[in-house]
Amino acid sequence: MPSPMEFRSRWVLVTGASSGLGREIARTLARDHGANLLLAARRTERIEALAQELADTGVSIVPITADLSRAEDVERLYAEATDGREVYGVVLNAGVTCFGPHHELPWEDVAALLATNVTSTVRLATLFLPHFLKQQDRGGMLLITSLAGIVPVPYQAAYSGSKGFLINFGRCLWHELRPEGVSVTTFVPGGISTELLDI
Repeated sequence: MPSPMEFRSRWVLVTGASSGLGREIARTLARDHGANLLLAARRTERIEALAQELADTGVSIVPITADLSRAEDVERLYAEATDGREVYGVVLNAGVTCFGPHHELPWEDVAALLATNVTSTVRLATLFLPHFLKQQDRGGMLLITSLAGIVPVPYQAAYSGSKGFLINFGRCLWHELRPEGVSVTTFVPGGISTELLDI
């Protein structure tokens, strides 16, 4: 039986896989760990290009176009990811931000941020945890948060607040699921130079 963190030939979903940290995590999972990948992002051409880039690794790769600010896309992503396969790992990385004085930001932008960063993460966790509990080798999830969830970041109030929520959400899930053998890891990186910071 594989060890708990053995990803070779197992399916791993990575959200926000079209750029930045999500893309690098996907590359590492394929190249260094031999994981089969479900690549989810809004930009179809980006995840298809990544799938092509990683074709020489010999792993199976399924790109899934999904806008996680849309509830129907979140439900469809879960359905497509689990259709005929056991998903061993989920990297919940998708995230967006808004820059500026909070009260001046268009509400549509703030609502999309909360839907992407918070609601989709909670919903996917809610869907995948029973999936893991039914599997003999359990598996688990990685929540990508941010140091902005601990240290307030003025002019990114909604983003900072969303990441603070995810940090505590992930920690609570860790306590709840540890006795069940399901891994929940919360990653809290500092600043990373990605497209998210392009203004």
